[in-house]
Amino acid sequence: MKAQVPFSITDTFLDAYVKPYYNEGHRFYFKYEYIENILKFCKEQKIHLSSSQTLALHFLYSCWCPIFPDYLERGSKLIKYAIQTAAMEINPDVINAQQLMIQVGNKETLTDASKIIYDLDRIRFAAAEDEYSRYERLVRFEFSHLNDQAWISGRIGVLQNMLKTDNIFVTPEFQNKFEQIARQNLQNQIQQLTESLKDV
Repeated sequence: MKAQVPFSITDTFLDAYVKPYYNEGHRFYFKYEYIENILKFCKEQKIHLSSSQTLALHFLYSCWCPIFPDYLERGSKLIKYAIQTAAMEINPDVINAQQLMIQVGNKETLTDASKIIYDLDRIRFAAAEDEYSRYERLVRFEFSHLNDQAWISGRIGVLQNMLKTDNIFVTPEFQNKFEQIARQNLQNQIQQLTESLKDV
């Protein structure tokens, strides 16, 4: 198996630069309907999200343009500006959403309100095989500045560390439904990456 190339003029390239997409933290893999699908999933599963939790999800998948090299810096400034502006209007939902975002960034600080956001964000690891493969291709796209050796070694380390944790998900509901699927996806990806090292 050949090592994955950063990108080519394929659906991956089109997904990243042409179609609607979302920026997940510092990633831009998820298209517009991703957040809608998450909210639809919550409704179907009777998972009630407060206004602050819904807003936190929107912040998590805020849309920025990755074409320009400074999009991360610009995106960060715009998020901060939006939060500061809303805070000046004393919007408690925005302030609470900001707090949820801070908590999601550190597993040790999770509260009952932020645990569901944390798990909804990680549900991508339990996606169907083709969707998970697309996700991994776009992760590689993001780190296309790294050579194959550095990328593969680093990615294997990241995925192995995830597998070493007791649980990928923190709520019992998500653990029961998605833990094994996510672990299988990660194990399969590690195996593929390990095999691709032979070609580097």
